Amino acid sequence: MKKQQWILLGITAVFLCLIIGIFVGRNLTGAYIPIEKAIASDSTETNNTTQQQDGRIDLNTATLQQLQLIPGVGEVIAQRILDYRTEQGGFQAVEELLNVSGIGEKKFEQIKQYVKIADSTENSGS
Repeated sequence: MKKQQWILLGITAVFLCLIIGIFVGRNLTGAYIPIEKAIASDSTETNNTTQQQDGRIDLNTATLQQLQLIPGVGEVIAQRILDYRTEQGGFQAVEELLNVSGIGEKKFEQIKQYVKIADSTENSGS
């Protein structure tokens, strides 16, 4: 092989490694994973009352990590939800999320479909 061919082969190999690294790294760094898939894979450490067949997260039993699976909810908002839950003795209705600092009407509309209150007869937006 000529020197130019070796150089081209090397550049191609580096490029392929870079592309593979991006895709593998993206999955390792916590990039977006659909909530249904994330909840299903997290079931070994999930309290059975936190999620049911519908895939929604129970606001009264969810962990910080489970709350962060909700699109639009990061660590800060998840911690505020936990703090509110502790201060109020739990959620009585999904709409109480509007009382959590950082959750307004727009964010509530975005996340209400992913949460529930267990054993509640109230429809939480589904």
